Amino acid sequence: MADATDMDALRQLGVAEVRRAVVALGHDVAASALIVSLLTELGVEEIWGRAETYRHGKILERVGAHRVVLPQQDMGRVLAGLLSVR
Repeated sequence: MADATDMDALRQLGVAEVRRAVVALGHDVAASALIVSLLTELGVEEIWGRAETYRHGKILERVGAHRVVLPQQDMGRVLAGLLSVR
């Protein structure tokens, strides 16, 4: 197990060679932002981040996430669409 908030650990794992990464820490905004920032610094081409709130998502975008997924909001939209069809 490695600490993804540690740049040396990420380098040892060869993360700089990865083209795509997903950061799916939901509740720890600081850790997820730090990891996205480190992945950006390592040159990862495509970074997806999972956010709990809109503000969390904005932070992830600002530190380098290319796509942000907000599972609860996204599922809410899907559910609303399904219910409106009936």
